[in-house]
Amino acid sequence: MPNARTSALPLICILALVMLQAVSAFAVERAAIAYAQTPAATPQLAHIGYYLDPEYWGKATALVVLGCHFFEIVALYGLFRFLPANRVSNVTKAFIAGGVGLMLAASLSVRLTGLNSILYVYFAKVDAMATAYHVPPSFAPLPPGFTILRHVIPRILPSPYGPIWELFGRGLFAGTHSVAAAIFTLKAANAVALLAVFATLLLLRLPLQQASLFFLNPALYDNYIVSAHNDLFAILPILVALYLARRRAFAVAALLASVAGLVKLSLVVVALATVASVGRLRIRLASAALIIAVVVLGSLLLGGRPYLQAILFTEKFLSQQNGSHATRSIREALQAVLIAVGCIAVVNAVLWKRCLRSATWMFAGFSRLLHVWYFPWTIPFAVRFRVTTAALAITLPLFEIATNSQVANVIKVSLELPTLVFLAALGVSEFIRTKGRGEPSPLEAGDDQRQQAHPALAESA
Repeated sequence: MPNARTSALPLICILALVMLQAVSAFAVERAAIAYAQTPAATPQLAHIGYYLDPEYWGKATALVVLGCHFFEIVALYGLFRFLPANRVSNVTKAFIAGGVGLMLAASLSVRLTGLNSILYVYFAKVDAMATAYHVPPSFAPLPPGFTILRHVIPRILPSPYGPIWELFGRGLFAGTHSVAAAIFTLKAANAVALLAVFATLLLLRLPLQQASLFFLNPALYDNYIVSAHNDLFAILPILVALYLARRRAFAVAALLASVAGLVKLSLVVVALATVASVGRLRIRLASAALIIAVVVLGSLLLGGRPYLQAILFTEKFLSQQNGSHATRSIREALQAVLIAVGCIAVVNAVLWKRCLRSATWMFAGFSRLLHVWYFPWTIPFAVRFRVTTAALAITLPLFEIATNSQVANVIKVSLELPTLVFLAALGVSEFIRTKGRGEPSPLEAGDDQRQQAHPALAESA
């Protein structure tokens, strides 16, 4: 009986995660539909095929979502605690696969999306990529079927996304003739990318005990399928590049990792810390130089001056949108700590193959705003430390609570600054404890031991 009860516990956690993710997503969809029918909403919202996540859900919905996120954390920890480290049963594997399928189906069926996905479609449908980067920003002519976006987008900003993403978006949406079709195409592409991320984690031989925490993580489905943020298209190249780097295809790995910086510039640091930290020192320096060179040259050749101006304009605009002057000053000081720890982590990883584990959460600070969909950026970096990988996965729903303005409306206190304080303290404490050098990666240390045991392999590296 104890064995039967123990084997059932991970199955209960899997079922709980599937149900909690569905309840949370459909609760927000219901709030969005209700908001779209109010006089305060833009009338055209009801005609794009999807409902935008409103600024205010209502207290009941916010409490439901808050409760779901809390129990998601408990269920993820339970899955990590009760799932065997080795020899996972076929029944459990079937439950995990079924859970992934159900969470994908629920996420794709929700008639809900975020404003960012609307902007992706808009930037892809203007006449030229330079128009998407135009400063000062203004609405540009759109093809029939997409003119409704003029009335749905509350304020237009120049695209802050890299030129590779803009080119990819143009190709992705080329065959679509309505906003709804474009959004579903984006969601489907994100679903494929998410499955590719899962497959790459298995290729990297991440134990199922840790990998399942991402396979069944509601935060990934909420942010990358339901809200359809584009970060997966930067995370996936870094993961695949890490796989290639561990097989000594260093040049190809560096080229692939640089794609992440051409999708979202902030992910350059993750690419460097992850891919340019594999191999001998000469290889690591060459990989870092190649990643930086490709990102800089690619940005200049593909995006040009309009892209650089758009980044600066957007950064300046967002820096003025974070409350009072005192709040902005505190926030910028804390963000500076996160960036400093992140930069030290990159240097340690490239020069000495040592990692600051706290950088797993610090790298999100390289973006002006702190959003929950930024934290999975470091999945490729976190796989070096198995326990840190689990900690990142388990804390993702926690950051959905901490960075959500809806929660602040319910509890009447914003959790953004306390979150930044906690992250900054985490980074500084590890910096002091390790005297700024971080720790050797167990995975890379294993590679070094194999190289010492096989000199021919070490020479080839």
